Amino acid sequence: MLSLSRQGLIALVTVVIAETLAQTSLESSVSPRKRSTLMLMLGVIGYVVVAIAYRFVLKDAPMGIANVVWNAATGLSVVAVGYFVFGEKLTMKQILGILLVFTGGALL
Repeated sequence: MLSLSRQGLIALVTVVIAETLAQTSLESSVSPRKRSTLMLMLGVIGYVVVAIAYRFVLKDAPMGIANVVWNAATGLSVVAVGYFVFGEKLTMKQILGILLVFTGGALL
């Protein structure tokens, strides 16, 4: 089980939110409707925030476990943004994969 201090938990949530926003910004920057240097720069800034916040996560948690939890949480949030914001479709196979990722993350 991943055990984090309050600061570590806040940092992990920050990592997930910042990466989700960075991914969303980068997706928007390549959209035929919204090609934008601003969105690209927001994506880059988002990843700088990820790096800084992840450093605080690593003070509390082993790198391997922290990375798996971070990637699982970010993956789920990015899929949700893709589905609800960008109208991306999900197959039953993809939904099963998402459930497996969630289950795996919960077991850590």
